[in-house]
Amino acid sequence: MINIPYLYITIIFIAIWTFYRILVLKKSKDKNLLRELIINIFFIYFLVLIKINICKMDALQIDLNGNKVINYVPLVETIKMFKDDGMRFALYNVIGNIILFMPLGFFIPLLFNKKNKISYIVAYGAIISTAIEVIQLQQTYNITDIDDIIFNTLGAILGYLVFNMFYKLMEKTKYSRKLKINFLGNE
Repeated sequence: MINIPYLYITIIFIAIWTFYRILVLKKSKDKNLLRELIINIFFIYFLVLIKINICKMDALQIDLNGNKVINYVPLVETIKMFKDDGMRFALYNVIGNIILFMPLGFFIPLLFNKKNKISYIVAYGAIISTAIEVIQLQQTYNITDIDDIIFNTLGAILGYLVFNMFYKLMEKTKYSRKLKINFLGNE
């Protein structure tokens, strides 16, 4: 079994991220501190996503041997969870998976104007969630579940809808021009 502490993963990602952002900022003509702050919050969100989904035990634990549990049939395990494990646990799991991916659906159109379509949000939500599930397939304490992909993608869609409501509200205020200058159209 391979055991990589989450702290090491975080340090490596932060070092790579810092180096990358310095390169981007050096090449950039327009240095927008608010946009840079939002981009870094998005990065922190990904670190939290890794912690919650992949490093639950404060480490990435990979076991290349052993039995793996995979649920390919949509919603069967969720329905069973509601029946067997109780409403509270099942709702925690379903709502948690949805809420966990809402920031993804909010940040993508906020930071990348060309990605402001529902199809991009669905694709990114499904791809990132699937990547997490594939990594979980190699872990001893996680179950790979199609329901997680469904609920995570739904969360990304809901985050996108929240972004659209936020954007429409901002368009009606004096901040409309600032919003477009600071975020949309960059990168």
